[in-house]
Amino acid sequence: MGGTTQYTVNNQMVNATLMNIADNPTNVQLPGMYNKEDNPRVPIIVTGNDFSTLYAPLIRDSHFFGSLRARVYDDEVTKWIGEVGVESIGKNLINSREGPPTFQKHAMTVEKLLEYGNMLVKEQENVKRVQLADKYMVEADLGEANEDAIKIGAFYGKAAQQVNFPVPEGCTDPSVENYDPTIRNDNGTCVYNFQ
Repeated sequence: MGGTTQYTVNNQMVNATLMNIADNPTNVQLPGMYNKEDNPRVPIIVTGNDFSTLYAPLIRDSHFFGSLRARVYDDEVTKWIGEVGVESIGKNLINSREGPPTFQKHAMTVEKLLEYGNMLVKEQENVKRVQLADKYMVEADLGEANEDAIKIGAFYGKAAQQVNFPVPEGCTDPSVENYDPTIRNDNGTCVYNFQ
């Protein structure tokens, strides 16, 4: 095993935890702990320069209309963090006398929806355009232990590289008739019936 094994395992654990939170944000548990009560949802701040290799819901490239609504609350959470300060987030979320923060439900205007929609489109275009993971993997020093596997093409880490792998496209909105649960990337073919 090369020196990159622990790094890879740590990344997999982080990605798996983030995927679990994205799939079921009110039921995140530690191994061996099985709580029956739902956990309150709290903001999760992730910093990085390339999220193109993360689980799709984390970069919001699938459920477009849900993403618009989520963006409104993202802005509210960002505003709240600015008011309380980053250092005080924990004190305000855990065992706070005032209780958890509450956010007002906003009435959305067409202009606001278009603004958020355009922002999401630009973010997704940026993820596709930048592809910093490509450059990193090409120039990565993976150690001598992996050199022979790389030469014969049997290196298991090659799947993490940005290869030309077809991603099923179609409709990812479960509220429409032509929804396909096997689809990983929404291509705008969802058919909505507005009556």
